[in-house]
Amino acid sequence: MNTNITVIILAYNEEKRIANVINGLKGFDHIIVLDKSSTDKTAAIAESMGAKIIKRPYTNDSPSKESLLMTKKYLLEEQPNDWIFEITSSDIVHHALLNEMKKAIAQNQDHYDVIEVPLYRYAMGVTGRNTFHGEAENKSLLWKRGSMITEPAMIHESPYEDIEKYRMKIADPRIAIYHLTHANLDLVMDRHWRYAVQYVEDAAERGRGRERVMRYAINECIRTVFRYFRRGIFKSKETGKAQLMTLIMYNCLIYLNAFFSKEKEAEIQEIYQQIMDECSGN
Repeated sequence: MNTNITVIILAYNEEKRIANVINGLKGFDHIIVLDKSSTDKTAAIAESMGAKIIKRPYTNDSPSKESLLMTKKYLLEEQPNDWIFEITSSDIVHHALLNEMKKAIAQNQDHYDVIEVPLYRYAMGVTGRNTFHGEAENKSLLWKRGSMITEPAMIHESPYEDIEKYRMKIADPRIAIYHLTHANLDLVMDRHWRYAVQYVEDAAERGRGRERVMRYAINECIRTVFRYFRRGIFKSKETGKAQLMTLIMYNCLIYLNAFFSKEKEAEIQEIYQQIMDECSGN
């Protein structure tokens, strides 16, 4: 088994960021952009930089089961590398991480199908202590191509939680993935809306009713405020408050997406129609 690595980048309308992501992947000999039918120049830019483009219809989920199956088929049949590294358009990869990943593969590939990679989460320009994301974390982003799971996980959950994993050990803490989010308000609003819609759809597919989702959203709002004070996030001053507001807003959007079901909209419309009919004399 070789230690060569194929990169998959999940992307939708990322023409402003995709070049920076690909520029940080020097040394990787096979880069795939899984493009959710972007309406901007994402695919053209990525292709001009040597990436392979796999297009799929737009859906809120990221990625869907159909997309996972299509990607797995391509990985098994058409690309030569034994290991897959999955990132998003928010991720910048340190130039030395590739060599560290190859070392980890060489030492552990006979025992593990999934390797956890160090990652720093930035939101609004900050990370670490006194932020909601905390210190560096390890994510299951490097896996053998035959071990790819085709049952999508809930948004922001890993499908590899129940699989035994190897955690990379790197002496230099700077060598990691840098997940850079919430750079401007347009990105915040776009992502939070799409993710909230996706969460409600994912929950419905798993048999979680709208009342349960609404309770979850309320509880998350309460927990978010609790974490704000318990972890000293208020010490980040304006940035800490802004992070608090975005997380509360995200969970409020989940609540509202669950509340405004088709049945609820029909119920409201019936009430309003009665009012309009009465006011018109009908």
